[in-house]
Amino acid sequence: MKAIVLEQYGGPEILRYTDVPKPKQGAGQVLVRVRAASVTPSILKRAAGRLRGIAPELAFPWVPGADFSGIVEAVGEGVTAFRAGDEVYAYGGPCAAFAQFIVIDASLLAKKPANIGHDEAASLALVGQTAWQALEECQLEAGQTLLILGAGGAVGNVAVPLAKKRGARVLAMARGRSTSRLYSLGADAVIDSDKLRFESVVDNVDVVLDLLGGDFEQRALSVLQPRGTLISVTRPADPAKVTRRRIRAVFIKTEPDGGRLAKLSAEVEHGNIKPFVGRKYPLHQTAQAWEDVAVHRSEGKIVVTIGD
Repeated sequence: MKAIVLEQYGGPEILRYTDVPKPKQGAGQVLVRVRAASVTPSILKRAAGRLRGIAPELAFPWVPGADFSGIVEAVGEGVTAFRAGDEVYAYGGPCAAFAQFIVIDASLLAKKPANIGHDEAASLALVGQTAWQALEECQLEAGQTLLILGAGGAVGNVAVPLAKKRGARVLAMARGRSTSRLYSLGADAVIDSDKLRFESVVDNVDVVLDLLGGDFEQRALSVLQPRGTLISVTRPADPAKVTRRRIRAVFIKTEPDGGRLAKLSAEVEHGNIKPFVGRKYPLHQTAQAWEDVAVHRSEGKIVVTIGD
């Protein structure tokens, strides 16, 4: 089968489009014919060696990929929830998704939403679970105010409507180009980060979802009310700063969960969540897709489509 392979740490210039052995499912596993896979920043960082010491060392040759959508080809012993022909999607952590076939634990899979294509489903598998898990962790309640930093990205695209469904007041900070889309998703106010620093117009919020990291952490702490909650997806908050301001801080590392993904599917089918695909490339042009992600060339998710 065709796949994208790395033989060493590096960037898009070392990706090889080549043949590798087709995997075979074991007990509790599912063999999926991949139709689309998402290009995630974390995979780029891992391939470049920027996560060495944090994540396990890569075993080369390495097939990258984390979230995908496709069609069940075969199931292993003990798998009853899926059968050949089912359209499924998943986020499996580092799981070799840039290939024509993938083997994955059945517990990580969910049925693909029936009203969207494989490219759109692949774009949602990781970011949808990240947003869902973040809102679960912060225990967001109706009437509370949530500020989302970096709301213009794919995680924010899911977090805004999910938070509104919970009855929260949602403030979205993003680049100006995202303003109309975020209002259409239900945001109560959009702060144009090209023109304003959010702390100049926001104060005393209940929850901040920080999707950016860096100096945004300190700025986020300044607008939280005492005993408010900071949710970060980039790194744990500074314990000393959190304690001083009496803030609850939670670091989210997205945990793959087929059950959570099934709930996300229902929200998509009901029209509450919409995919956010920017550009699409065929598998043999994955290097160009990686380059687009590295330089933030597209506002939406970058997806690689995979044929027979």
